[in-house]
Formats: sequence, structure tokens, C-alpha cells
Amino acid sequence: EEMFFAARDAARFSAGHIGLEELIPDVQSMTAADFAAAGALGVVDEESDTIMLSRKEFNRLLARIERLEQWTGLRRKAAPGDCTPLPLPEDADMDDLMKQNEACRYLSCGKNTIKGYASRGLVHSYRKGKFTYYSRRELDKKIRKLRDTL
Repeated sequence: EEMFFAARDAARFSAGHIGLEELIPDVQSMTAADFAAAGALGVVDEESDTIMLSRKEFNRLLARIERLEQWTGLRRKAAPGDCTPLPLPEDADMDDLMKQNEACRYLSCGKNTIKGYASRGLVHSYRKGKFTYYSRRELDKKIRKLRDTL
């Protein structure tokens, strides 16, 4: 029962429905030593009320939140079959389109990665016969821009 309420509160907090003060009533009076004793990650900067995390700790925390959201039903894990390609339009510019294996070589990524981009809506995939196609212009515009921001 405690696990259920903890997961529910964590999901409500991550969705922005409740604040930290509702989860931890005495959070305003806590010091850096209190956070360290409680096992909190990161370093507390008392002047700006922020917690500094390393990238590794941040990614671990995000993964835990995603698992909680999936477990509570707030987020559904994408299934491999969720990226159903659109039918190839009749007037498609075949010079702009490339097959999936060509697109993977073009982006230097694997097949699952480009399918993930399509399932998240970053690019469109098109099917004609047994082949899946991607637009070179769309890959340039969306994916390369995304990689540049990282």
C-alpha cells in the first residue's frame, strides 16, 4: 500500500500536479546536511534553492521517473510496431527518398534508432512493397538539427 501511494505521489509530482512542499512538508527548513543524511542525490546550493546533479545522476533519475510513470500507467512504453509507415504517395520524389538501410548509413545509426525517430514523430516513414523509405530533406532538417542541439 505504501508503494502505491509513493508511486502515485511521484507521478503526480512529475506531472506538475503537486509541489515538493506537499511531498516533503519541511523541505523549506532542510539544510544540505539534512539532504545528505536523507540520501538525496546531488549538491544543494542554499543561495539559489537548486540541486546540482551530474549528468549520470540526472539520467538515472529520469530513468526511475519513466519506470514509475510506466508502472503507474501514466506513460506507455512504445512498442516496436508503433511506427507504422505511411503508404508512399503517388507523386513522391524518389530522388529525395532513400531506403531504410541507406538512411541508417546516412545518419550513422542503427535500424532501431531510425524506427524510434519515426515512432516519436521526428521523421515520417513511407512503405512501398516490402521497403521502408525516408526523406533525405526531412532527415537533414529534423535529425541533424536535433543532433546539433545536443
